[in-house]
Amino acid sequence: MRRAFVVFIPLFVAFAACVGASTPTVDGGTDATSCAKVCNETCVSGNDPATGCAATSCDPCPASTAPHATASCNAGACASGCENGYADCDKNAVNGCETNVASDTANCGKCGNVCGTANTTAVACGTSANDAGAADAGGAQAGVCVFSCDGAHAHCGTDDSAGGESNIGTDPNNCGACGHSCGGGTCVGGYCQPVVLAGDPTAYSGLKSLYGLTVLGGYVYGTDWEAAGPNNGLVYKVSTTPGKALSWIVGGAGDGGVGQTASADFITNNGTDLTYVIYHAEPPKPEAGIWTVATDGSNDKLAIAGGTTGGGPACTLSSAYAYEVAGIAFDSSYIYWVRDTYGGCFPGTPSCQCQGIYRANADGSNVTQYFTSAWYTVPFADSGTLYMVDYFNAKVVVATSQTFTNNVPPTALPVAGTPTSLQTDANYVYWIDQGNKKFYRAKKIGATTSDDITPTAGMPGGTLANAFVVDATSNNIYFVSPNSSPNVAVTQEIYVMPKD
Repeated sequence: MRRAFVVFIPLFVAFAACVGASTPTVDGGTDATSCAKVCNETCVSGNDPATGCAATSCDPCPASTAPHATASCNAGACASGCENGYADCDKNAVNGCETNVASDTANCGKCGNVCGTANTTAVACGTSANDAGAADAGGAQAGVCVFSCDGAHAHCGTDDSAGGESNIGTDPNNCGACGHSCGGGTCVGGYCQPVVLAGDPTAYSGLKSLYGLTVLGGYVYGTDWEAAGPNNGLVYKVSTTPGKALSWIVGGAGDGGVGQTASADFITNNGTDLTYVIYHAEPPKPEAGIWTVATDGSNDKLAIAGGTTGGGPACTLSSAYAYEVAGIAFDSSYIYWVRDTYGGCFPGTPSCQCQGIYRANADGSNVTQYFTSAWYTVPFADSGTLYMVDYFNAKVVVATSQTFTNNVPPTALPVAGTPTSLQTDANYVYWIDQGNKKFYRAKKIGATTSDDITPTAGMPGGTLANAFVVDATSNNIYFVSPNSSPNVAVTQEIYVMPKD
């Protein structure tokens, strides 16, 4: 009997797969089923002219023979594109991508974008930054208009066809450089001019002998040296926005019975409350000293009446007349003040041993004589470093904790003019030359020269007052200047101008 043998033949079925591409990643795929399409057993993009633009075909798009033209895909079909830096601006397929948009001033960056020639000495289409320090709209890429403008103009807008449309000598929105606003003031010679914040330069305003200034929470706070008159007081506030009314938060009658005879001068703040100096009271009263007050005028009190020196006399600030406190300043830990007697020891004032720089905790406790030499000065504190005016020697000086520890002279900065008061910001020390009506500044670190930042048209009013403050938040300088009109009584105005 013959046996029947059954032969089993393996049956191999071929399926479309991504052969040779174990982990395809085209179009984010991770296996064959997520490929856009498969050509020659490889996952490929569905938008590559080299493998065709149609979803069901791998036939490549025909190569373009027109100048600077390239094959491309558009909505699943082969199309003609342009090499990088070229464009088809005349829509003529025969001459291809005829326009070099990286250099053509009539089609700069894109078709139809014209680089205008108004107020220019040269125009190009390239990659450089605009003149006058303004950045081009296209940044540092090829195909941006580059303008060489005449000395008084710059291209500050977004319309390249306008050329050098902005007069940076007179444009208050682009004063001296594109984007530099004068905040409502005028632009003269490329510099912003001061704007009146309070007072009236042409009429009697009642603001008389304004002295110190500080800025806090959108308001300028200041002091009045002569608080006489029913409408005057010791400490006032006014909004940093021009045109707002000024109001007194510490009245002329004075809290604690200071009366109309008191004089308030230096003022600063600790970020929350105000600290100011009542310089003297006539006849002598115990109110002379360092006071604190809330920004709404409440809680006005004498905070520091003085202190003692080791083994020395009692140096109370309330001792007769107290012509002594020549400036106050805060840093993150302490309050500092300078005590002087106009270079001499007047009858009725404390001993000359009381002259020097004093320091106390921020709450007024633990008063110590920090440095024994004295300058008639206005200090500004920055993390333990004091910037001060050496009035008698016409210097701006820097004193550190090492200076105080060793009782050695402070370091002098390069100074122009005769400094009478100063302020600082993060990078600069600013000072006033009162007699010559000038503003100057020098770098805190590495300064070899100082810069004159006085507006081109000069400072307004009469002799520039000492009082000014630099506000880092608004980038402004606020200052006081006397009324110069010959037809009105001598009063003062508060001005604001950009610091740069």
